[in-house]
Amino acid sequence: QQVTATFNQPAANQLTIAWTENGVGRSLVHHLSSDPARVSFDPAPPGGVAAPDNSFVFTDLGFIQPIVGNPTSNIYIVDNRNGRRFNITATIGGGIIERQWDGAAWNGPVLSDPSPGP
Repeated sequence: QQVTATFNQPAANQLTIAWTENGVGRSLVHHLSSDPARVSFDPAPPGGVAAPDNSFVFTDLGFIQPIVGNPTSNIYIVDNRNGRRFNITATIGGGIIERQWDGAAWNGPVLSDPSPGP
């Protein structure tokens, strides 16, 4: 079945997952981090990139439903403790690509993260 993930809903740095089950709308709310000040969705990422998508819609096969004219969906996340910024791109083919901001450009895909953990 189709599932929609909506970012910053119902409040900042929360994620709502919504679907229909037996004709009844269902939803779950997840917090981006157990520490609300730690990690946040970035509404205005650097580097002149397009604004992030407000939601991803997954088909019943688990693929991203394409947005007209755009084969990818993007979100941006900031680790507020150390200033690291990440871009997560989901493709309609089922791929996930992670990039990291180096202060001048988005680099990636990130295959491993050598920086200290949280």
